[in-house]
Amino acid sequence: MQNQQTTSPQPRPLTLRETSALFSNLARGCEKQYMPVQAALFTQLADFYAAAAPLPPPAPPETLLASVQNDVDALFPAAGDVAREQGDRGAQRALVWSEKVTRIHRSLLTRYSKQGDEMLENKNVYVCSICGFIALGDAPPPLCPVCKAPDWKFEKAEGR
Repeated sequence: MQNQQTTSPQPRPLTLRETSALFSNLARGCEKQYMPVQAALFTQLADFYAAAAPLPPPAPPETLLASVQNDVDALFPAAGDVAREQGDRGAQRALVWSEKVTRIHRSLLTRYSKQGDEMLENKNVYVCSICGFIALGDAPPPLCPVCKAPDWKFEKAEGR
C-alpha cells in the first residue's frame, strides 16, 4: 500500500486590514499575559498596517447580513467540528462567545435594515473590547452579557 500524503489548501494572503487585526489581537494577548513590551510592539505593527490600508466603502446591511448568516450556517459549525476533533476546549469556548456575539450582530443588522439611522438616534454605541458585543444606549452595561467583562472594558464607537 502506497503512502499518500494529503495536502491542505494554501491559505490566501491576508489583506492589510486583516494583518492589522491579527497584530491587534496578538497585542491584546500579550497584555493579558503581562507582556507590555511585546504588546506595544504588536500595537505598533497593527497601527502601521491599519494606516496603510484604505478604508473600504461602507457595506449595505443586506451584504453584512448575508456574511453573518454564512458565519452562523457554515463557518461556526465547521470551526466547532475542528475544535472538538482536536479537543481544544479554549477554541470551543471562544467559538461559543463568537457565535453568540455574531447572532447579536445579526439581530442588530436586521433591526437596522428595518429602522435605518433612526435606530441609532440619541444612542451611543459601545463595543466590548473582549468579545465584540455591541450595546446601544446612554452607557455600556455594567457587565458584558456575553463574556462578563466589566463596563470599563467597553469602548465607545465614534462616528458611523
